[in-house]
Amino acid sequence: MNQNIQAKDIVILVFDAVMKNEYYNSLKKQILPKPNTWSEEGIQSECTVLMDTVNRFKGLESSVIFLWGMDSVDLDKYQSLLYVGLSRAKSIVYFVGTNRICDSFREKIINS
Repeated sequence: MNQNIQAKDIVILVFDAVMKNEYYNSLKKQILPKPNTWSEEGIQSECTVLMDTVNRFKGLESSVIFLWGMDSVDLDKYQSLLYVGLSRAKSIVYFVGTNRICDSFREKIINS
């Protein structure tokens, strides 16, 4: 990974907008290296890691994207959401979920 990645280059996108507050609260409990902080659906600055939903981030992009919250959605029904999430990353995309959901996600990408 590029050693020049900064907090502002990282976005964590949640698939399940209904459960987003639970995901955001879970992330906010994680301490980031100072002076970095979390930004919830807000404007990113040099020292913020943005948390947002896939739907809200449509049309935007970031160098590093983490896709999270896929465990509670039916990926068969949300193919367009899957595409939106994947296409937001300029360089790297990470999937966060159970082995089952990540394997299913990988199959959908390979078979697309």
